[in-house]
Amino acid sequence: MEAFLHDLSWAVAMRHDALTPVFLGLTWLGYTTFFLIALPVGYWAWNKDKITRVALIVLVSALLNAFLKDLWQNPRPDPAFWIDPHMDASFGLPSGHTQVGIVMWFWLAHEIGKRWAWIVAAVLAGGIAFSRLYLGVHDVEDILGGAVIGIATLALYRWSFTEHFNWWRALSFPARLAVMIAALALTAFVWPGGAGTSMGAGGFLVAWYAGAVFDQYRIRFAPGPGWWRRVVTSVLGIVGVLFLFEMLSGLQASIAPESALLATVNGLIVGGAVVVLFPVVFQGFLLARRLPR
Repeated sequence: MEAFLHDLSWAVAMRHDALTPVFLGLTWLGYTTFFLIALPVGYWAWNKDKITRVALIVLVSALLNAFLKDLWQNPRPDPAFWIDPHMDASFGLPSGHTQVGIVMWFWLAHEIGKRWAWIVAAVLAGGIAFSRLYLGVHDVEDILGGAVIGIATLALYRWSFTEHFNWWRALSFPARLAVMIAALALTAFVWPGGAGTSMGAGGFLVAWYAGAVFDQYRIRFAPGPGWWRRVVTSVLGIVGVLFLFEMLSGLQASIAPESALLATVNGLIVGGAVVVLFPVVFQGFLLARRLPR
């Protein structure tokens, strides 16, 4: 059992020049840059309500994963096995790519509600998980841990939409926002060894949730008519989001690299840009519509 959970020699033996780019591409689907592209584009060009539900579970799952990594402090495989150029010094268990990949793609399939979407979700989530083994940055234990937590997160999130949580939906928006902020502050306080930049996901979560509610009453954003408007808004928006993210990350690195507060503020700014600033700009330039009341 120990060998099964931790031995990567079999994965290393599978490596081939033709396969490596494929698994590098799959593993990119679990990095921050991908989510900074996919979630905003889905919001601006597809369906903001469905993508908001996807974004919330993705961000909660990312925050939970980072917390559990620092809590358990389970080391990754030997760096000699690594062939992922984007690796950092985070811990191994649970695999974030596996956990968040399962959460994102299967919840998206749930939102689409088509059989083909479930098949695509299974292929992508499985491919992302296996890519971490192939690239030597996680062992089987990490992957299984991420899968179990991802599936449990999906089940709990689905439960949150039942009548058992009517009490939460009955709360006023300020009350719900206050609870979220208090939970985020408590998370940062109890974080093993300090949350650091991981709290950026928490700030993004709060900003997206608050912005989505604000949109219902003030912005009422809807994609513009015609595919070309959706393409233009997506391209311009992604350039803006990635520029903003890189600028804020650079500022944090130069001022206080491990500041949880600064990371939270940065997440608030980027999340607010996605669901408030850019939709308003798109409407102003007639690239998007404003829904009637």
